Amino acid sequence: MSDVTVTKSIGQDYQVLPLARLSIEIARSVSKLGRICVEGEVKEPKVLQSGQVFFSLIDRGCTLSCSIASQRSVSISLGRDNQPASQGPSTRSIPVVNGDRVQVYGTLAYKKQYGQLRLEVVDVVPVGVGDIDRAIEEIRRRLQADGLITRPRKPIPRLPRKIGVITGSEAAVIGDIRSVISERFPGYPVKFKAVTVSGPGAPAAIVGALGDLEKDHDVDVVIVARGGGEPSTLFPFSSEELCRALCSVRFPVVTAVGHEKDHPLCDEVSDLACNTPSLAAIRVIPSRADLVSELDFLVDQARDVLVRGLGQELTRLGSIDLLGSLYVTFESRQRELASIDLSGPLTYRVSKELANLDGLKKLADELDPHRVLERGYAVVITADRVALRDPNQVSPGDQVDIQVSRGTFKAQVVGQRRLTQPLKSGNQ
Repeated sequence: MSDVTVTKSIGQDYQVLPLARLSIEIARSVSKLGRICVEGEVKEPKVLQSGQVFFSLIDRGCTLSCSIASQRSVSISLGRDNQPASQGPSTRSIPVVNGDRVQVYGTLAYKKQYGQLRLEVVDVVPVGVGDIDRAIEEIRRRLQADGLITRPRKPIPRLPRKIGVITGSEAAVIGDIRSVISERFPGYPVKFKAVTVSGPGAPAAIVGALGDLEKDHDVDVVIVARGGGEPSTLFPFSSEELCRALCSVRFPVVTAVGHEKDHPLCDEVSDLACNTPSLAAIRVIPSRADLVSELDFLVDQARDVLVRGLGQELTRLGSIDLLGSLYVTFESRQRELASIDLSGPLTYRVSKELANLDGLKKLADELDPHRVLERGYAVVITADRVALRDPNQVSPGDQVDIQVSRGTFKAQVVGQRRLTQPLKSGNQ
């Protein structure tokens, strides 16, 4: 009788739940935590044949089971010698080293089939400086093996059509870059992409922004920048995923991450690394004043070249003695004018001489070298800049310049023949 009473009493004090419902309630409660970051020490990492990775995270006597899906690339090391035991097929590498203290990003899940609580991992970030250095060195070895660190760098364009800037929403970084723009070239086309620059989602966010800027064909160069921080917060800029993306985009990438003492791995693969975002902006944004000064200098140089060329052409034309007989005629007329009998009818004399001068003017117009050339004639100039009058002045193989009405071209002598009779004009 007493046994029945005890059983009945226990039944009244406890809520009776089917196991399936209890599992659902546990899973629902766990899911309310959302995405979390947990810090602890990695213990006994192992990889299954399926590629899925399991390890335990311990801290002060507490243990949490963790797993990484097989679709991700994971570097496994059972010790601290940085020798990976397994490497997945993806370009992204998540370092899991036995004994390292890390921050693990992911979501909690209750596996009802096993009755186990597990952290499904998205990313693992080393916390200790030594652990971070070891993880970076491992990534550096893989990049070096693929020739990405020693690859030829893309040149930074002198006058890019548009500049892309990938950074966080930090007011300081954006303000620094805008300040450089207003000082060097106000209104210069710059496209900002604000993304997350810390935490497990940073590498994917920056890679996505690079992809968006690649679709804009006016973007000729991109700056990737963020302010300083602890080594663990800057670790996303040493991720293998991001480093490989910087090498694969069509445009050059300038990195400016942290302060002068910070040197994430992205600086070793970018096309140009700067200590601060302001210095990166100065290297990429052209100076309007410098461009104007250089253009003025080039215009002056071009003007000097044109003046020298015109002088040389005038000198060359002056060597063509087409007006020799005309000068003789002018001298003869001058002598005639000097012998004018002033005692004769002045009006008659003046009219006669004016008529003679008018005739000479028409003759001068007809003998103008340019008019002669416009009628289809040409002037042949030897290599010594002498007008050619006799075939004996040249030999086969000599180079000559041929001046026509609208320009000059070069020719080579292949033969010569002296005329026994002068050429007749076409109307004779």
